[in-house]
Amino acid sequence: MFACLALLATRGYYAISLVEPLQGQTRGAEYESLFPIWKEIQGLSLYTDLTEIPYTGTYYNWLYYISYASVSELFLSLLSLGDAWIPTVTRITTLVGAITGAALIYLSMIRLFPLQAGWLKVITASLSVSVFLGPLTGYFAIATTPDIWPLAAAVAAISLFIIHYEKSPLSAILAVCLLSYFAWAFKQNFLNIPATIGLFLLVRRDWKNAAILTVVLITAGILTLILGGPEYRSMLLFGETQLSLTFEQLGINLFGFLVKTLPVLTLAGGFVVLSFSAPDFRRAFAEMIHHRPTMMVPFIGVMVSMIEAIPTGAIVAAAENHFFHLAYFVAFSSLILLHLSTMAAQPIIKIGLCAGFIGNTLAIASVFIGVQGSLSVREFHDLLTTQSRCLRGLSQSIYVDDPNLSLPWMVPANDHFVLEYSYEWDRAKGVEFEAGGVGGLIDKGYFEHIAILKSRGRQIDGSDMSLYPNMIRSCGRFNVYERSLPSANQ
Repeated sequence: MFACLALLATRGYYAISLVEPLQGQTRGAEYESLFPIWKEIQGLSLYTDLTEIPYTGTYYNWLYYISYASVSELFLSLLSLGDAWIPTVTRITTLVGAITGAALIYLSMIRLFPLQAGWLKVITASLSVSVFLGPLTGYFAIATTPDIWPLAAAVAAISLFIIHYEKSPLSAILAVCLLSYFAWAFKQNFLNIPATIGLFLLVRRDWKNAAILTVVLITAGILTLILGGPEYRSMLLFGETQLSLTFEQLGINLFGFLVKTLPVLTLAGGFVVLSFSAPDFRRAFAEMIHHRPTMMVPFIGVMVSMIEAIPTGAIVAAAENHFFHLAYFVAFSSLILLHLSTMAAQPIIKIGLCAGFIGNTLAIASVFIGVQGSLSVREFHDLLTTQSRCLRGLSQSIYVDDPNLSLPWMVPANDHFVLEYSYEWDRAKGVEFEAGGVGGLIDKGYFEHIAILKSRGRQIDGSDMSLYPNMIRSCGRFNVYERSLPSANQ
């Protein structure tokens, strides 16, 4: 637990500051979230066609952007801060969600099982921290991302359902509906909660409450899609983006999940061994399910989240965040089994836990000594701010060949070409962009200045930059070219 917190605190120190607005990207394509949040604050259209100028995507669901924009606008206004502080406010918002989620796991276990032994409290707290603040979540716990708050909502929904379903089923179902919609309204593929609860209700043959859950959520989803408009509906299905799945990406993410959740998985592995070797374990588990049927829910969640994580974790450029829900359900299921008194003394459980925590600590230590991973994004912040200063003072009719620098507070521009992450892949796959994409705009002389990565030479998005023969400035990774025809149409 302390190793997890030390790693997160170190990373947070270099990614979040109350003294200056840090810009170093904490996760892949963080700019894709920051730009729509800025647009929402400015009162601009949130969902637009990504094939239209300036080719920006808004991939996640409405509540994520509106809630983060509302929090950001509130603090920027109260503290009289500029837009450059948006990353700081949004990252803190996510961190609050991660802390909330870890606390909810621990509190739910206290509610379900009064924790008498001190070592049970320590293990419960450690696994709670591991799920939300450990190596698996990593930078996601301090990033502008839609993943953490819905995960906290899943913890709340599952806990409330387990605790209240037997005595007040309708109230429990309505709470699940509310939290399920909350999670979906952050990220549209987050259907783990209703899928898990719905499957439990079907197993229990509780047709009435299964129908209520289904009708309420489908109605809410349909109304949202109707009210959202065509651009919203298109972007919710990833618009024109051409998604690809590969076994290589799945392997990378699956390996990361296995390594970064060792305490959780070794504990779960111990119970798997016991399920085959210890009749007492099977009887204790069967008795628990008989007297408290809702205890099946987290185990059903393991199956549901695994089915969801495998295909989505195979999407090109996907990260380990697709395994967050699986980590939670495995941890919660294992904690439930751990609190069965007859299991606490099993040597295989103690060995598994010790091995998991030792392996976890060694893995975190390897980050601190520089063997793998990273501790800081400060170097990237310094690079971006240096280049931002160099690119200022040019025409606002400018294209910057970096979506991080295209954010409105980094380089002033008429149009902010914060290109969607898959822009180049989509172009290669034949997706048609307005005016021929960035390359077409350059060929038409749309921009007065172009800041192009030196590594590209003079070739960008199919354009040979023939209208931009003059290099007028060198800014670190970039060369800045000026249009040769000042009167060209824009």
